[in-house]
Amino acid sequence: MPDQIHNQELGYGISCIDTQQRRPGLAACYLIEHEGMAGFIDTGTNNSLPILLEVLRRKGISPDAVAYVMPTHVHPGTLCLTPNAPKGAA
Repeated sequence: MPDQIHNQELGYGISCIDTQQRRPGLAACYLIEHEGMAGFIDTGTNNSLPILLEVLRRKGISPDAVAYVMPTHVHPGTLCLTPNAPKGAA
């Protein structure tokens, strides 16, 4: 995991997280929090998972609260896992 994790609170329960893909500041994903649930818009690559988990930990959000992952596009190696998605969610 990178030594420094950068995320910026944008308001309205939205956080911008630097996924540090290839280098810091190149790519980001977003965490949305609302009424005890959370979702990610984009996730970065599999290498981003420790960053995303650390941001959840720092914010006091259980990984079990992540109900949605909304990829805007997919590349090989994109992290697209959401074990707690509602039944029938794609």
